[in-house]
Amino acid sequence: MQKLKIAITFLLGLFLPGIIFASDSEAAAGIFVGLFSLVFFLIYFIFIGGMFIVSILGTILWIVMLVDCAKREFKNENDKLVWILVIALTGWIGAVIYYFMIKQKDKKKVINKKKVVKKPAKKKTSKKSKK
Repeated sequence: MQKLKIAITFLLGLFLPGIIFASDSEAAAGIFVGLFSLVFFLIYFIFIGGMFIVSILGTILWIVMLVDCAKREFKNENDKLVWILVIALTGWIGAVIYYFMIKQKDKKKVINKKKVVKKPAKKKTSKKSKK
């Protein structure tokens, strides 16, 4: 709780000059400007932090899809080259396209194959063969 109080005091201290200078004319306007700048400051840094996280995740997706494409066996060797170029040159957008066009279809095929596989029938032994 003590750390939270320190953090709030620090953030208010950043905007205290704005509150003081704006409050020369009217106290209410000064408080409004100070609080508005505080909210704007917080929204700005949350946005920047979010964009940082999205860019890290996009880079990880790009690398994973590039490695998957390099390891995957395609029917035509040119398809592999084209997909590697698409992913490498378009960045995370190409990785998302590759994921939905190739990787997702592959998952659906595996799921469908698991459903279709039948268990082998048990061999029936006749009573005559036992005697």
